[in-house]
Amino acid sequence: MANLLSPFERVAEAITDRVAAVLSADVVVTDARGIVVSSNQRRLIGLSFDPNNTEHPESTYWVPLMIEGQIGKVITNQPPHGEILSSRLLKNLVDLVSTQIKVDWQPNTTELRDTFFHDLMHGLYKDEETVVREAAVLSIDLNGPYQLLLIDASSYILGSNSYQQPETADSQVRRRAQTVISTVLNVVHTTNDTLGAYIGNGEIIFLRKYQNKAQPHRRQQPSHQESSAWEQSTTLHQLSKFLIERLHSNLDPHISIGIGRHHPGLSGFNRSYEEARAAITLGRRFKNAAGLYSLGDLGIAAFIGLTDERTKADLAAYLLRPIIGDMELYRTLTMFFAENCSPSATVKRLSIHRNTLSYRLDKITALSGFDPRLFDQAVQLRLALLLHANVDNITPAP
Repeated sequence: MANLLSPFERVAEAITDRVAAVLSADVVVTDARGIVVSSNQRRLIGLSFDPNNTEHPESTYWVPLMIEGQIGKVITNQPPHGEILSSRLLKNLVDLVSTQIKVDWQPNTTELRDTFFHDLMHGLYKDEETVVREAAVLSIDLNGPYQLLLIDASSYILGSNSYQQPETADSQVRRRAQTVISTVLNVVHTTNDTLGAYIGNGEIIFLRKYQNKAQPHRRQQPSHQESSAWEQSTTLHQLSKFLIERLHSNLDPHISIGIGRHHPGLSGFNRSYEEARAAITLGRRFKNAAGLYSLGDLGIAAFIGLTDERTKADLAAYLLRPIIGDMELYRTLTMFFAENCSPSATVKRLSIHRNTLSYRLDKITALSGFDPRLFDQAVQLRLALLLHANVDNITPAP
C-alpha cells in the first residue's frame, strides 16, 4: 500500500535506531545514489550525504548494506565517549541488526495479499504476466466473474483510540480492519468463492464470485450489450442491505458500502473498484448520509456525477432494457418526451386514444420502475434515452 515503507527503508530505520543506541553516535543510511533514507538526524533525510558536513570527517566510518537487491551504505562517526570504532566492528554490528530486523519485518501472507489487492484495485500493475504470477504465488484465483463490494470504514478503522489500552497506530488499524472483515464473513457465510482484503485508507474490498454461463471466464472480451452484471448487482444488493445494518449497529454508523459490477479482463478489477468508489462518493454527496450505494440505484445522480461515458451508457441500457424490447412502448415514450410530456399532443401525434396512452405509460412505469409523468423520474428516463441513442459514439473504456 502507498503508505508502507520498502524493505530497504524498514531495515534502514531499524539499523539507525539500534546502532545509534549502541554506539551513542550519529548514524546515516544512504541508498545507491547517496541520498539519506534514514538518520537519527532527521533533517538529513532526503538530502545527499556530504561527509564534509560532519563534525569530524576524518573519523567517519561506513559499511555496505544490501537488502533484497537494493544497495546502500551505513555511515557513522567515532563515538564521543572515547571507545575505538572500526569498520569491521561496525559491519559486524550492522549485519547482526539487519539479520534480526529482516526477520522481524518479514511481511506475513495477509499483508502480502492486502498489498496485492491494493495494487490490483488501483490499476498499478503494468502487465498481466506480473499479476498472474503474483496471484499464483499467493494462491489467489482471479478467474471470475467477480462482483465487488467496497466497504469504506475509514471513520472506524482510522478513528481515534483514546478509550482503549494504548497500541501503535498500525496495530490498531490492522485489528479494526480484521474486525470489519470478520463481521462481513459472519453475515455472508462466505465460501472459497469470496476474496477479501484490507487495501488501506480505511477501505476493505470483497470479491464475490457468481455463476454466469454466458461469461464463465473473466478474461473474455467485454460485451457492451451484456446487462446480466447489473442484474447480479441487484441480487448482491439484497445481501448487502443486511450487511450494512449489521456494520452500522455493531461497529460504526458512518460505514458505507459501494457495489461494483463485474468487468472483464484483469483491468476490469480496477473498473469495478472505481465504479463502487463512485457509487459511495455520489451516494454520500446527494443523500448526505452513509449507507449502501450502487450506480443502478442512484438514477440521475449517477448520470450527472459519473465521468465514464461507457458506464453511463451501460446504466442507460440497463434502465431501458424492459422498454427497448417493446417497440410500441419505446416509440410512445420517445414521442411523449418529444411533445414535452403533453398527453394531448402525444395522443394526437400517435393517433391513439388517451386511455391507450395512459395504459402504455403505466406499463412503462411497471417495467422500468420510473414514471414518465413525474418530473424527477421523467428526467432520468430522458437522460437514459439520450445516452442510449448516442451509444455508438462512445469510445470503449481501455
